[in-house]
Amino acid sequence: GQRDLPRAHDSPRGNRHDSAVTPLPKIDLVCMRNVLIYFDTETKQRILARVRSLLRPDGLLILGATETTLNIDDRF
Repeated sequence: GQRDLPRAHDSPRGNRHDSAVTPLPKIDLVCMRNVLIYFDTETKQRILARVRSLLRPDGLLILGATETTLNIDDRF
């Protein structure tokens, strides 16, 4: 059978945050494009640890094409 699903634009919310200091709620999706490339490895590790701790278990992290978690955080 067919299910009625909420329309995609009815539920998402977007907010800008300073990922290094702003408190964040539990979240479903994090998009970081051209964010990590500006930080040293230690700061990247702190940011990713914070994002990881706040992402819901089935949440998604989307990075820009030039960014990676390889050799920074192996839990993604």
